[in-house]
Amino acid sequence: EKWRCMRDACSHRFAPLSEGRVLSTGCIQCSYHGWEFDGEGGCVNVPQAENQDLVEKAKATMQSRVPGFPVREVAGMLFVWPDSSPEAA
Repeated sequence: EKWRCMRDACSHRFAPLSEGRVLSTGCIQCSYHGWEFDGEGGCVNVPQAENQDLVEKAKATMQSRVPGFPVREVAGMLFVWPDSSPEAA
């Protein structure tokens, strides 16, 4: 398994992702509108989208992503660097 850490805010309406759930696919689902995000923070599903083209459009935009933070496991402990800039990785 690979540990992930993301900002606790859905990119759609900024609802806390910590109130959502982790699906069997490993994606996290927002409890507010059900948007789903993969381990990289990318939007993978928009349940209320009228057609697949709208889902694909949402997935392709950077605005739909949830910023993630670098995580390292050392000696059984997790360390998170709370900076989502490219230089932090």
